Amino acid sequence: MHLTGFVHGNIELYIVVYSLTVSIVTWFPDHGLLGSVVESLVRAAVVAEQQLSEMTLHVIDNSVNGSEVEALERLLAAMDKRIQWQLHVAPRNLGFGVGHNQAITAVTSDFHLVLNPDAILEPDAILEALEYMQANPGVGVLVPLVVDSSGNQTFLCRRYPSALDLSLRAFAPGWLKRKFKDRLDAYEMRDALGDTSVCPVPIASGCFMFFRTGLLKSLGGFSRDFFMYFDDYDLCMRLHGKSEIAYVPAVRIIHHGGDAARKGFRHIRMFSVSAVKFFSRWGWKWS
Repeated sequence: MHLTGFVHGNIELYIVVYSLTVSIVTWFPDHGLLGSVVESLVRAAVVAEQQLSEMTLHVIDNSVNGSEVEALERLLAAMDKRIQWQLHVAPRNLGFGVGHNQAITAVTSDFHLVLNPDAILEPDAILEALEYMQANPGVGVLVPLVVDSSGNQTFLCRRYPSALDLSLRAFAPGWLKRKFKDRLDAYEMRDALGDTSVCPVPIASGCFMFFRTGLLKSLGGFSRDFFMYFDDYDLCMRLHGKSEIAYVPAVRIIHHGGDAARKGFRHIRMFSVSAVKFFSRWGWKWS
C-alpha cells in the first residue's frame, strides 16, 4: 500500500493504492471458461486501476500434463499485458488448498484473492472489494454475492454445520432437501444474506475469498491435511479471534460450480474424508 498524488485544479490530492495477487488452481480446466475468468479479472483490474499499483495472477496447474501446461501458457500469454502472470507447474496433484499455498507463500501483496477457475467477476468486483477493505480494517476476508449461470443466488456463507446438514446438502435427492428446506436455509444463512453487508460471517466457501495477504500468510495458508473440500472451512475457523469475515453483496461473481454428488464417487469419498477431518478438529455436531 502506498499513496499516489495528482493535482486537481490548485489542490494536490492523494489516493491510496494497493497491490493485489490472485491465485487459481487448475486441473484439466475448461479452457474456454478459464479464458472467460481471466478476461473478467483483467476487466475488473482495469476498472480498479486507480487503486491498484499492480496485479499478478498466479496459476497453479495440478494436471501433471505437458500439453495442459502448453495450453495454459498460450492462454496466459494472450492476456492483457497490464496484468503480470506466473504459471506454477505442480510435480503432482497437490489438491486445492496446498495448490494455492504455492502462491500464498511467495507473494508480498497487500491483498490476495483465492479464486476458482470457474468464477467470473463482475467488472466492479475488485474496486468494490478494495473500497470495502479500506473502510473496514477489522475485516480480514471478504466474500461476495454469488449467482449461478442461471442468475440465481448461491448462498456460500454458512453457519457451523452438523453432519446432518452436510449430508442433506451434498447427497440428498431434491424431494428430501425440500422436506428439510428450513433447516438447510438456516445453515446457508439465507435469513441473513440480502442486499446489505453482513459481518461477521462464521464460515465461507472458497470460490472467491479476498484476503489481507499478511493475515493469510500468518495463518500459514490452507492446511495440508485437506486435499479437497473443507480446507476453506478450516481456514475460516482458524481465522476466528484474529479478524472477521464479511459478506459484501456489492462484490458480485458468477460461479459455474457443482456439488460433490454430481461429480461421482471419487468426489463423494473425498468430501466424506474431509468432513470427518474437519469435525474431528473442530468438534462434532450431529443434528
